[in-house]
Amino acid sequence: MVRRAVKLAGGLAQVVPDTARLVVLKPNVGARPNTVGVVTDARVVRAVALIVHEQAPNARIYIGAGSGSWISPDLMGTVPVSLHFTIDKNHRRHIYDGFADAGLRQVERELQALGIDIECFDLNFDRAVFSPVPGGGMAANEYAIAASILEADAWIDIPVAKTHGAKITAAMKNMYGLLPGHIYGWNKGRGTDVMEGIPHTPQIVDESFVDLMLITEPDFVVTDLIRGSEGGAFNDTYRRSNIIVAARDPIAADLVTARLMGFNPDDLEFAELAARRGHGPGQYANVDVRGALVEPLVTRWIKAGGSYTGEWQEQADYGKSPRRWSLYGPSQQIMPSMTSPAWCHVPARKVGLNPSGSGTTASIWMTISTIPAAVPYMPGRTSPCQRMVT
Repeated sequence: MVRRAVKLAGGLAQVVPDTARLVVLKPNVGARPNTVGVVTDARVVRAVALIVHEQAPNARIYIGAGSGSWISPDLMGTVPVSLHFTIDKNHRRHIYDGFADAGLRQVERELQALGIDIECFDLNFDRAVFSPVPGGGMAANEYAIAASILEADAWIDIPVAKTHGAKITAAMKNMYGLLPGHIYGWNKGRGTDVMEGIPHTPQIVDESFVDLMLITEPDFVVTDLIRGSEGGAFNDTYRRSNIIVAARDPIAADLVTARLMGFNPDDLEFAELAARRGHGPGQYANVDVRGALVEPLVTRWIKAGGSYTGEWQEQADYGKSPRRWSLYGPSQQIMPSMTSPAWCHVPARKVGLNPSGSGTTASIWMTISTIPAAVPYMPGRTSPCQRMVT
C-alpha cells in the first residue's frame, strides 16, 4: 500500500539521490506512543525505510523525532540548560523510550539485521541550527531546527492523521517535531533559558506551520491514514480508513487528508497563508489527485473540540470565513484609520484598486480575523471596515 502511494506520487528517486549519505524519516512519535492511532504506524515507517534503502543503498537512515511529551532516559542528563521544571514524580512518568513504545525500536533491529544502516534518533537532543524564516516569519522570525534535518540529503515527513485543536494534525503539524527539546523544553511551549517556547496559540498556530515549512520543506510526505485518533489527538478512540496519502507537497497532502477525514479542506488556514508566500496549491480544488477517487473514501471523523475548552475548542470545531471577495469599482483608495476597531486590520499603506488588463486587480491581502456579533451589518449603516473596503 505504501509502495503504490509513493509510486503514484512520482517515487522517491526524484528526491533521494542514489548517492545520498543521510536520509531522515520523521514519523509522529508524540504523546502516548503505545496507543493505536496516536502515533505513526511502525509498519508505514518500515516500508518507507525499505524504499529509501533500495534507492540509496549506502545512505544512513535516521528515524527521527523530537517529542514534546516524553524524554529519552539515556539522554535527559545531557541537556545543559534549565528545562523549566524539576524532575518530580509527575514528570518522571514522561521519562521513557517513546521509540520503543511506538514499535520503532523493533523496526530498527529488524532492518539492521538486514544490513541496513538505520537508527532511531532523538531530534530533541540534536545540535540546533538557529534559522531565520526566508522573507520574514509570521509567528516568529527565527526558529531552532534540528541540524540533522537541515543537513540531510532528504527528509521525509511521515505523520499519522488525527483530529486536533488545530483541526487536524498531519504533515504540517508534524514539523513541530523538528524543534529540539533542549532548546524549546518539554512541552515545547514552555521554553528554556535559551529560547521562548514555540508560538502555539489558536491565533497563530497556522502561521507557525508555514514559518517552519519556509525554513525546511519536507522532500516527500507519506501520511498514515490506516488508523487515526478522533475526537482529540490523544484519544484511544480511533477511526480506521486503511489509506496512505503520498505527495511531494505537504500542503497538498494535508488538504487531501482533511477531505478524507470529512473536513472542508479549505478551512485549513495554513494553505492560504502559504499560497501568499508562493508555496502550495492554495485550495483543495488545485490539488492533482492520482489513484483512488477521494469522495467515495470520505468519512466523517469526530472533531476534537470535546477535548478542549475556550479558543482551542473553537479552533478545533469551526471553519473559517470566506477569504476572497470581488470588489467592484471604481473605488476610493484604502487607508487604515486609527479609529478602526482592532478586528479590522488593513495593511499600513494606501492600496489603489486599479483594474489590470484582464479587468481585475492583483490580489490585495487584508485581514479581518473576527467580526463581533455586536457590530452587525445594517443597510444604510457602515462600520469603519465597510467604509474602508468600498
